[in-house]
This record gives sequence, structure tokens and C-alpha cells, in this order.
Amino acid sequence: MIRSPYRGDGTDRPADIPLPPGWMPLFDHGRLLKRWRYVSIWSSTLSICASQVWVGPIPQEFWAIWDRSRGRLYEHTRLWTGRVHVPAGQVRVRDGSVEIDVELDEQGGFEVVTFDERAYTWTRKQCGIRAHGCVRIGGEEHPVEAVALIDDNAGYPPGIPAGTGRAGPGTISGAVRSPG
Repeated sequence: MIRSPYRGDGTDRPADIPLPPGWMPLFDHGRLLKRWRYVSIWSSTLSICASQVWVGPIPQEFWAIWDRSRGRLYEHTRLWTGRVHVPAGQVRVRDGSVEIDVELDEQGGFEVVTFDERAYTWTRKQCGIRAHGCVRIGGEEHPVEAVALIDDNAGYPPGIPAGTGRAGPGTISGAVRSPG
């Protein structure tokens, strides 16, 4: 039986299943845990993103900076962790000549827990968060006073339907996509 989804600020979320920030098992009903924290920051001069992702026990991290004044993109993706850190309230990146040191004035956000026949997925979005700090590229410092979006996800989503190569049909701006 599929349960009704939970939507709210997290104060009355389901108590009978493991949810972040607590520990979650690697598998639930045969499905692998997938989790990530993604932060996107926008100012008049820079766009910044940083993320840590885990598919089961395998981590990946990435970051990117779009320097609007120079029209230049700096970015890096790594299969293992160690250069990107996005704990509560912070974005920290140390990768070659790039350093990101930004504080995030986090709020409670909006949480959703969705269920299907076998498992569940949790997500929390925080929008319009103040982000402040600095970015250093090749020793040049760029102050950051910006707005951020924080996307936290963890759960056991269903796989891609066999033979479709994607998650299925959907509607985008009135246009209909179909598998295949």
C-alpha cells in the first residue's frame, strides 16, 4: 500500500522511517540509498554551485563558478571526496587555484517525503537563502553577497523503467515528451 506523501516544514514528518540528518541504511527493500546536497549561489558577478553526491557507498563531488565579467567557467568533478564540503551553513571548496568560502544563512526549508510500493524518498529545499563570503580564483579575491538555493535529497528512488532509457513521459511548457 502506498502512503500519502508528507509535505511540510519537518516538524511533523514521518517518525517511523529513517530520515536525514539521521543515519539511513544502505539498502531499503532492495533499493540502493542515493543522497546529495547541492548548493547554488547567484550574485551579480558570479554564479557558483557545489555538491556532494553518494550513490550507495560511492561518492562524487563537483563545483563550478561562472565569472560573468570574464565570461569564464571554472569547474571540476571528482569521483572521490575531499575537495568539496557542503555541511550545514557552509560551502567550502579547495581545488587547485580555486577556493570557495561561503556562509549560508540556512532556514528550515520545505520537506517532502514520497512513497511508492517498496520504498521512499526525502527532499528538502531552502530557497532565497543569504550567501556571503568570498571566492578566490588564482589568488584573486571576489567578495560574495548573494542568494542561494539548497537542495538536500536522500532515499531509495525507483529505477528507470526497462527499455525507456529515461524516467518516462512528462510535460514541459505544454509540450509532451514520450519515451522511446
